[in-house]
Amino acid sequence: MKRIFMFLSVFTLIFILTACDDVCVGPDCITGESGGGGTTTDSIINYTHVDGHGAETVKQAHILFEFEALEFVKYQLSFLSCTCRDLNVNYWQVAYVEISKEDGSIRFISFGKDPEGHYTGGMWGDSNPTPAGITLEDFENDFFPWLVGKNSADFEGITVFKNDSYHDIQNTTNIPEQDLIDEFAGSSVSTNSMIRALTALLEYHAENYS
Repeated sequence: MKRIFMFLSVFTLIFILTACDDVCVGPDCITGESGGGGTTTDSIINYTHVDGHGAETVKQAHILFEFEALEFVKYQLSFLSCTCRDLNVNYWQVAYVEISKEDGSIRFISFGKDPEGHYTGGMWGDSNPTPAGITLEDFENDFFPWLVGKNSADFEGITVFKNDSYHDIQNTTNIPEQDLIDEFAGSSVSTNSMIRALTALLEYHAENYS
């Protein structure tokens, strides 16, 4: 009886394994709009952070999620928004970003909901409001639209959101929207961090999807 039971067990196991030849396991098997894609948890990109005193340090931003759809790639990018606050209020934040595969431009950015409002892809880790009184809603209404539509080439020569010198750091490309610069003048660490981290993400995207 035991031999029969063992034979049936082995036969069943072989049958199951044979039937599962086409089964895919792991993050590379996640499917979606493109019929393929996946997630990555070990992609790290470097960018140079500048604090409110003009000190620059190389920091790491982490790509928590990367999914290739048919026309664009979805990312969750985590980076430190500020390095000069006390540690107990110095949080990492997560940007949910969609970048076009056609021209490498930002098609959507959020520190909250995705475009359809189905899930929360981002998290705001900065001050709200900033010391200058700028809220996340102000960023969503005014600053994020300035980022949308830009690719890595558009940020060439732009490392700070300012046309004149920022602690001896000077852009080599002029930003036409001076009124917008003036609006966010007191929130330069936030805007500069986003520009630098997103530029690094755009370069990563261009290398992998161009």
